[in-house]
Amino acid sequence: MNPEELKRWLNEELDFWEDHDNLIEVMSDWLKIRTEKGEILKLIPNVAQIKLLKIIIPLLKEKKLIRLIILKARQQGISTLIQAIFFIILFVGSNLRALTMGHETASSNNLFNIYSTYYNELPKILQPTLEFSNEKKKKYLASTSENKIETAGKGEVGRSDTLQLLHLTEVAFYPDAKKTLGALLQAAKYAMMIVIESTANGIGDEFYNMYKTAKKGDSDYIAVFLSWLDFPNYTKEFRNTAEKERLLSDLGSHPMFNEYDDEEQLLIDEYNATYEQLLLERERK
Repeated sequence: MNPEELKRWLNEELDFWEDHDNLIEVMSDWLKIRTEKGEILKLIPNVAQIKLLKIIIPLLKEKKLIRLIILKARQQGISTLIQAIFFIILFVGSNLRALTMGHETASSNNLFNIYSTYYNELPKILQPTLEFSNEKKKKYLASTSENKIETAGKGEVGRSDTLQLLHLTEVAFYPDAKKTLGALLQAAKYAMMIVIESTANGIGDEFYNMYKTAKKGDSDYIAVFLSWLDFPNYTKEFRNTAEKERLLSDLGSHPMFNEYDDEEQLLIDEYNATYEQLLLERERK
């Protein structure tokens, strides 16, 4: 490919990335993730991620402000997806500032590693030149767009920032969620996209209250519930009859696996949960 052909190809690719109709294809074709086994694989959206993309893509196309609050199950890849969307927006945009916050240092480091893998696994010809990169921030030289990674409770964050993208993960576990959200949501009041997401951490915390308010339609946020029951492959076979009998013996009553009486039975009756799904969920708790 000669220089003119290369320039034409890069411009065409950039145009393709900018079209929100192509978001899933761009992810699947160009972005890669590192699995728990250390494998580098293409980012192919799963069931929960597709459910979320069906909400986000129309809003992006209509240039509407995106405000999502997501109650999720564990290990659905929601943070992976939001970081992918941020990566694509920052890749094609200019002068954009994103902030991503985890609930603890290990979580924040993992978020940075997800974002860094997207960058590092791009073909060199597509990688924007970095002005700055460390364990807390990646900033592109030409566009000056950046994604900063922070940890909740680690000093004052966001007060002096003006943010266009904000991703807050596991908010129910923030040390002082109300104070942190107050500062960050002020810094992001005109942001094109704010995503607040978490697994549950009991009743009455700041995340819980925000989610319930959004669920009732009394806020600017869209409430999204992503259950582990949405995953058809979220299941584990019983090793033997005795293991199944143990589960059946305290189904709905074991305090470690039921936050309230008959929780597991309700999942069966109302949401068609299988014993095999409940077995896997028990092992993950």
